[in-house]
Amino acid sequence: MTIGSYFRSTGLTVFAAPNIFSGIGATDDITDPLLSWSHNLAAMGGYKSASLSLAVTAGELDDWLDNGLGKDITMYSASGQMRFNGFVNNITATIGGLNITIGPLMQVANRVYCVFSTVDTSISPPAVGVRANTATYSDTQSQAVYGLQEKVLSIGGATAANAAQIAQTYLNEYSIPQSSQSLTLGGGNAISLKLDLLGYVELLKSYPYTNAATGMTTISTRLPLVLAAHSSSIYSTDYAGIATNTTDVPSYENNSRSAWTIIVSLVEKGDSSFNRYLFGIYANRRAFYSAAPSAIEYYHQISSEYPEVVDIAQSRVDPWDVLPGKWLQVNDILVGRVNPSSLSADPRNIFIESLTYTAPYGLSINGGKASKLPQLLGRLGLSGVGAK
Repeated sequence: MTIGSYFRSTGLTVFAAPNIFSGIGATDDITDPLLSWSHNLAAMGGYKSASLSLAVTAGELDDWLDNGLGKDITMYSASGQMRFNGFVNNITATIGGLNITIGPLMQVANRVYCVFSTVDTSISPPAVGVRANTATYSDTQSQAVYGLQEKVLSIGGATAANAAQIAQTYLNEYSIPQSSQSLTLGGGNAISLKLDLLGYVELLKSYPYTNAATGMTTISTRLPLVLAAHSSSIYSTDYAGIATNTTDVPSYENNSRSAWTIIVSLVEKGDSSFNRYLFGIYANRRAFYSAAPSAIEYYHQISSEYPEVVDIAQSRVDPWDVLPGKWLQVNDILVGRVNPSSLSADPRNIFIESLTYTAPYGLSINGGKASKLPQLLGRLGLSGVGAK
């Protein structure tokens, strides 16, 4: 049974839709030609990445090579629930002994400026002065296909003219996706296609957020502003999934930091009680931000004849329906142990930081330690602490 036929038998489906920026092309059901599928979800990020391979004809392969980068890919459960959504970031095609790679899309640069240190050549030896920015250079045709992909270059001492030339050259070379090839003679004529996907949370890394306002605001107020700053407004304006957190943060932001860097810095602050918060982009590119849960929601038995995850009602949870950012207990070890007051103090309990579903049945879970210390450090603006 191929992965595609397995998906059909369980009601799972995968669709390829037009690139959300260009809108070119049709929506196609690509379930049947699926040869493999896996996706990764994370408590901090949501839909993070996926990979799949397809059985394709020569004509279909041509279309993927021409138009596949940036295509929107979605996996649905039998009940119609979206279980992954992202875009094609990288394409790897094999035609006999010829291997072609196109991408990654995230390497594209269609808005570029350079930060540099001015050089005063009127004195001997020349002195490196203050930091300065070049003008911003854009390729609007590239933006219309791949969305805004801004890159901020940083160099040492340079003249303004040299820094500008570097920024313009970088734009010219990276405004279109890069490609590479390798050829082995006599490799036959078999065709294969592999697609590497990224969740739309990754596009938060592609644009900066600035705000000239003075005073203070709250985390719950700041997060929607950062999401709405994308030039193509790709993120949902339904902010009901963003929980209230009245922790104060400065309104001003003008340090060329990406939207993702800013969101991470906000989320890691937690709340006034140093509780951990989670953030992710999920179905319909909608943001969810909330405190980490404090109760067990999944259970698993190592000794079970049929490895599975169940919920608190002991109903089976299919591997593609398991979500990160939740507590899972392995409840057939340390049987009879009294539950401690802290979930993280019990070795049976796993906080799901990330998970990987691999069709048809595979599920790999990575756990982490829930702690208040990272939130305290985040509120203090510290990146870590050491102990001897």
